[in-house]
Amino acid sequence: MTEVSAATGVSARLQAHLGALPGGIGCRHLARERDGLNAELLVRLGLARPIVRGAPRCADHGCPWQPRCVHWPAFEPDAASAGPVAGVKYKPTPAGLAAVADSSRVIDALDNLPVAGEILALLAGGPATVYALHSHFLGQARRTARTGEGDGADRGGLDRVALGGVLDLLAELGRIARGEDGVTYALAGAEVTAS
Repeated sequence: MTEVSAATGVSARLQAHLGALPGGIGCRHLARERDGLNAELLVRLGLARPIVRGAPRCADHGCPWQPRCVHWPAFEPDAASAGPVAGVKYKPTPAGLAAVADSSRVIDALDNLPVAGEILALLAGGPATVYALHSHFLGQARRTARTGEGDGADRGGLDRVALGGVLDLLAELGRIARGEDGVTYALAGAEVTAS
């Protein structure tokens, strides 16, 4: 099994990761530690579906990371006290399987991601830092939790790492630009200066 270089673009790493899932099962630890990806991004893009019950043992699906992964004992049958494992492992969706062979499927998934559209709308108002963008989404999630209104399903719990993955994909596709400071973003073609 080939390890994916962190220097490769996000869309290529997503494709390679989905195409190299041991036994057709992914794991957030494998995604992060081997392939430099946030598995939450795969789920948000609709390319993977979390396994919430009956996650297989690492050995049962031939995970190549098991010998060096500190998390594998949590998936053993007698690991009741090892902590929750629901949602840690996942399977590719039909869209995820299609994305392995067709990079346009990753672009389609990004185009259908409400958070991506909202980022573009926010940046239409001028440059923003990843911290300001994260604060915006965190505020939305808090309001949604407090009021029970709005569509918080695709934003709730959007951490900086998942947000960073969406920003990286938007930048890779030339829709936004990252400033020299590494944390400020603007729409492509606009001046990127810290606000």
